Amino acid sequence: MENTYKSGLIDEIPYSKDHETLAAKTKRKLSDVYKESQRSDIESVKKGTRTGAVRESGMAQKGIILEKAFLFIKQYWLPTLLLLPAVVLLWMFFIYPTFNMFFSSFQKINLFKKTSEFIGFENYIQIFKDNIFLKSLRNTIIYVISVTVILVPLSFLVSLLVDCCSRMGSFVRGVLYLPSIIAMSIAALMWKLILDADIGIISRVVTGLGITMPNLLGDARYTLMTVIGLGIWRSLGSNTILFIASLKSMPREQLEAAEVDGATPLQSILHVILPNIRYVTAFVAITTIIGCFQVFTTIQVFTQGGPNNATNMLVYQIWQEGFRFFNMGKASAISSLMFIVLLGLAVIMIRVLNKQEES
Repeated sequence: MENTYKSGLIDEIPYSKDHETLAAKTKRKLSDVYKESQRSDIESVKKGTRTGAVRESGMAQKGIILEKAFLFIKQYWLPTLLLLPAVVLLWMFFIYPTFNMFFSSFQKINLFKKTSEFIGFENYIQIFKDNIFLKSLRNTIIYVISVTVILVPLSFLVSLLVDCCSRMGSFVRGVLYLPSIIAMSIAALMWKLILDADIGIISRVVTGLGITMPNLLGDARYTLMTVIGLGIWRSLGSNTILFIASLKSMPREQLEAAEVDGATPLQSILHVILPNIRYVTAFVAITTIIGCFQVFTTIQVFTQGGPNNATNMLVYQIWQEGFRFFNMGKASAISSLMFIVLLGLAVIMIRVLNKQEES
């Protein structure tokens, strides 16, 4: 009789020669189960490690993002905050008034009733029908051309003379620059007293010599020329200082090479000096033109636009229209036209210089 093996799991397993094979299979299954559990434990550990690595990489990415945000704030927001006061002032005193000027030029504004009415281009049409505006425009063009054509070359020639005279250079520069630091109202009042036909010093000296002195401030034939002369006297020093600075910064080797090649002083000026200081020359010309268009104090103190509007200029006409006749729409229209003209001249000058640089 064959013996039998009983257990709680298996009711009856016959004990035979196959028992050892069954035990080996069971042992092998248990070994596979153990290995599988170990493998699952290792995988869970790996998954936990991978999760920790992902967590660490996520924290690193957050740190990089925070660092970039800090650098962005440091590079952009901090300078923006520092520039904010200047931007606010620029907006208050330049950008907003400019837009308001263009907007007001298309309106009829009543300052007393505080009302405005859109009238389109009516203000522009009216100013070109106004003989006083046309005369002020003519006077301004003559003034701008005369002062610019005379002042820029004269400042350059004076700077050459001062640059050559090294001994008296500092004294001459101080004397030339003195009119620029005097307030224009004081300078205009001083010259008004000097050129007065009755009590002026020049009038008394000339009359004492037996020469008839023309009324430089009361005769329409001479008042505009007098204003032009005062404008040249006022700006000569500052423009000369700019030319002297540009001559000092110019490489002297080029002048020495021109002298060795046998160039005359005129050829050196035309082919060596002027090309080296062309940007300063353009800057002086642009600032002179803009300053001539903005002349107001000289007219207000000197002649009040007279006699018979002979010295009336655009800015003085704007002041009269806005604050004497209270026609703000017409004053804004004249201001808009002058702004467009000045902007166009500046752009044209800069483009010409850029084309010369490229060529």
